[in-house]
Amino acid sequence: MRSAQCKGACDPDRVGTLAYGGRKDVEPVQFGARCFQGSVLAQEISLLRLRIVRRRRWSPSISFSPVPISSCRSLFAGAQRLLCALATLAFLEIKLMNSGSLDHHIRLAIAGVGNCAGSLLEGIAYHRERNQTQGLLFPVLAGYSVADIEVVAAFDVARDKVGRSLGEAIHQPPNNFVRNSGVTVRESTVVMRGPTLDGNPAHLARLVPESPRRPVDVEARLRDSHAHVLVNLLPTGSLEASAFYAQAAMAAGCAFVNCIPTVLAQRPEIQEMFSRKGVPLLGDDIKSQLGTTILHRTLLQMLRLRGARPIRSSQINVGGNTDFANFVYRAETKLASKHKSMATLIEDAESHVGHHYDLTRGPYKHAFIDIEAVVFGGSPVNLSVRLESDDKPNSAGSVVDLIRIAKAALDRRLGGVLHEACAFYMKSPPVEMAEFEALRRLEDIWVKPWSYDGMPRTASK
Repeated sequence: MRSAQCKGACDPDRVGTLAYGGRKDVEPVQFGARCFQGSVLAQEISLLRLRIVRRRRWSPSISFSPVPISSCRSLFAGAQRLLCALATLAFLEIKLMNSGSLDHHIRLAIAGVGNCAGSLLEGIAYHRERNQTQGLLFPVLAGYSVADIEVVAAFDVARDKVGRSLGEAIHQPPNNFVRNSGVTVRESTVVMRGPTLDGNPAHLARLVPESPRRPVDVEARLRDSHAHVLVNLLPTGSLEASAFYAQAAMAAGCAFVNCIPTVLAQRPEIQEMFSRKGVPLLGDDIKSQLGTTILHRTLLQMLRLRGARPIRSSQINVGGNTDFANFVYRAETKLASKHKSMATLIEDAESHVGHHYDLTRGPYKHAFIDIEAVVFGGSPVNLSVRLESDDKPNSAGSVVDLIRIAKAALDRRLGGVLHEACAFYMKSPPVEMAEFEALRRLEDIWVKPWSYDGMPRTASK
């Protein structure tokens, strides 16, 4: 004999009462169909369609319609009990969503609490507090908004950051990113001591004294915090440290976004490990929303579009923060990344990319692009462009998009490299694409399947 509790859970009248606040005039099976339409199971079928779109670029028509009780009376009793159970589960899901108990947040972990992390956190706080969408390419991406991001773990080696809350740590020296006036970062997550490895070389150690605390078990802390995404914001040239955090993220089932030039996502063996584990991987080397690389590439693409032939190309970046101080000694991976990003557009033209550390420049980057080209009749054309910006919030605008895509891929159990996202947001992706082609694929896979209320759209013919 079934217990009263079990009986109540499968009682159609009880389901109708729970759902409509005592309205008995609503047919229970009809409610069951409606709940199923908005339930997790319906969403999973829509997400199965998403996988088909990714692989075959084909979209079947899937839809659910309310089923009148009159047409269901001849169904087997077992089928009716199953439908009632589905309706009950859907109702509980709706109650959880309305109460805020269902976790729709993106639980973020950060490796390296420097200037980039500081600008990222200030930007998230800005969009959360002011409900602003200006400056965002996608206010809602893969069903998530920027306000859905919350930091649950952070790792660093600096004495003045470890043991402090993130709200305090991001303002400790040598951080000098340009503050956003009127925005307060209220993140209370305490910065933990990560392993140093090659993340704080001698030339940086003069600026960043290390914490005497013992390093924590990063993999265990990622598991304990239930982090969804780990973003790598370590100093350029941190090869061992980046590989360590990538391994820890993969072991903890945490998506990994490599924002620095260290070659990780481009390595086939790393791609294969993340793919087998079912964990998303994005890299390498973040493009700013409007940085020197994307501006330089756009100018070269414009020349090609108009039939001009580049003869010489030069890009010089000057700055006064710790990133540029680090480039004096460890610019190899950064320069290689920039050269790779330009290679397909420059072809056989002479080219130069350089970085210069100038303490008087402060946190701003000053970039100078010069291009010499020829057009019809061998006529020369010279372009000179100067760009001044704070690289940190400029890059954070791309990072928040990658965080949301990484979480959505984790939701869908899509492991390995997400090529369209890497091609659009990274300087050195595993597979190169033109900006417009990468954007089209990105929109087809991660924007169009969702409506702006964050729910997957039903497929159309």
